[in-house]
Amino acid sequence: MTQKPDTQPRKMPTQQRSKATVDAMIEATARILVSDGLDACSTNQIARVAGVSIGTLYQYFPSREALLAALVERELSADLEHVARALPEASRLPLRDALVMMLEHMLERCKDPSHLALHAIILPMVPELERAGLVRARMQDTMGAFLTLLDQRQGELRRSLRGDEEEQRSRRHAAGLIALLAIEQTINAAKTSHHELFDRADFGLNLGALGLGLLFEGD
Repeated sequence: MTQKPDTQPRKMPTQQRSKATVDAMIEATARILVSDGLDACSTNQIARVAGVSIGTLYQYFPSREALLAALVERELSADLEHVARALPEASRLPLRDALVMMLEHMLERCKDPSHLALHAIILPMVPELERAGLVRARMQDTMGAFLTLLDQRQGELRRSLRGDEEEQRSRRHAAGLIALLAIEQTINAAKTSHHELFDRADFGLNLGALGLGLLFEGD
């Protein structure tokens, strides 16, 4: 039976110079994927594009798959950080307007063709790279924060989702989870195989209707 490649890094960089070296290797992986595809993304090619020796690469990563996994982690963190930057401003708005603003911020990164090209390659690889658990954990954190926000601002939701009784809270959380998952899965599907949707002016409007219709009166 073929042994699965090790997807964990050998060691983590501790000093600024070593962090820069690791960042350069991860960035080189991304550049090769976008420009030449997965078949061209070998450890030798990554080392060459990053400007490091193959020995240096293997000090930190045991395989190409470990670099791909590190790239998945980088992109996931970048997506979350991008949305988080809009939170202070969004928190000052009415809840409906805040959620629209957050959705628009999520879609901003998708205007970059290289971002879409990269995510079309790496998203289907998440289970194979043993990062599905990490993605689920990050998504659970996001869901938890979102449901807490809905509880705090429940007075702005449709009447059937207001209240602190268990049944009302359960309905509110179910609606929130469905809204968030529907939007997240639709964006990921578009990143993977339907880039043309990001060129449509009504894509964001339709996504908003998908989620906001579950939460607010009149949507």
